[in-house]
Amino acid sequence: MSNVTMDDIRPLMQGLAKRLDYIEQHPVLLGQAVGYAYAPYGGDGPPEVKELMRAGKTLEAIKRYREATGASLAQAQEYVNSL
Repeated sequence: MSNVTMDDIRPLMQGLAKRLDYIEQHPVLLGQAVGYAYAPYGGDGPPEVKELMRAGKTLEAIKRYREATGASLAQAQEYVNSL
């Protein structure tokens, strides 16, 4: 059995990340076509959401993120909790 190094895995991971970014664009484009604001995973949220979090207003930050992006409650909570 051979040892696998990060140098062996890195190109594979970069390829997967690139492919996932490409795939992620489809729901965004479809959402735009039908008037639905799809929130891509890991995207940068609105600056006011970060300001609300700095002020300790978590529930308001979740609500604002959902309004701005069309994200589900779970998506908004995950994003806000990651800040």
